[in-house]
Amino acid sequence: MKGRNGFWLTAGAAVCFVAAGWIAQRLATAVGPNEAMARSGMSPLIQFTAVGLGPFRGLVGDLLWVRAARMQDEGRYVELVELSEWIAALQPHDAGVWSYQAWNLAYNISVMFPDPPDRWRWIESGLRLLRDRGLPAAAGDPRMYSELAWLYADRVGGLPNDPYAAAYRRFWAEQVEAVAPDGRVDSEEAGQPLGLDPVKVRTLEVQTGTLDWREPEAHALYWAWQGLRMSGTQRHPTCERLVLHNLFILTQHGRLRREALTGAFVASPLPQIWPALIRQCADALANMTNEDPTRAWIGRVLTEGQGFLTTAGHTAAAAEAQVLLKRYFPGNFR
Repeated sequence: MKGRNGFWLTAGAAVCFVAAGWIAQRLATAVGPNEAMARSGMSPLIQFTAVGLGPFRGLVGDLLWVRAARMQDEGRYVELVELSEWIAALQPHDAGVWSYQAWNLAYNISVMFPDPPDRWRWIESGLRLLRDRGLPAAAGDPRMYSELAWLYADRVGGLPNDPYAAAYRRFWAEQVEAVAPDGRVDSEEAGQPLGLDPVKVRTLEVQTGTLDWREPEAHALYWAWQGLRMSGTQRHPTCERLVLHNLFILTQHGRLRREALTGAFVASPLPQIWPALIRQCADALANMTNEDPTRAWIGRVLTEGQGFLTTAGHTAAAAEAQVLLKRYFPGNFR
């Protein structure tokens, strides 16, 4: 009996060695997505699992999602980071994998640290993960663009009642200014460290005028704008709302300047954005039902925009806002 057991153990070990050699050979000769994975810097163990499992990758990925959900419920966020790397290796083209990881870093883990610079490092890690790794891996999915735009607007920009918001905005502005003086992205050298394509920046600025890229809302607009155009006639609703929202925020505080004495950044309005915002409102309303919750907000924006543009002497844009108010909000128009 012992001899038989020894035989089967030896045979099993041999099979394992053969399988390991076969998988190692696949890693060494990987092509296409697997080649990118093999060169991505992932740990050998993750590469071994991702490439070697073949048709079982989907099943293992589902099991890891169950495990991740349990860790989430138990608040084991730091452990989730490593597990999420496994899931990303198994399902690299799934937008949900990358947004889940980025959310965990930028929200769940960052709030575990009381010091603003420590929080910021985790927020930036989530941002870079989604922008530099997730977006290329899941390219073509507008949801990726909306998730990235949301991170810039909500996490980097911060909510008004967030006591850390001013610190996050300062960290971001300083980081941008280090590569793009005065917040101008007009070259590959300025755009590449920020994940921005200067050609796409110029295309956007034809519509909006020159943007100050030290403002996180400019980046939120950049990514949401791309996602909206990628969605075509389907008009991804979250991307559309983010474009509208960030255009409006930029009209209120879209330009930064440094105070000479303190070196602090001070925000001021960027009124040149209004014509682009009015045009975007027109596009949105043309495809929007009366029940859409964004519709009433657009009505208030158009009313404010018409008043500002009239006072500022921008008669053409003011007239466009007036036409939209008459057409879509006749009961409220005065």
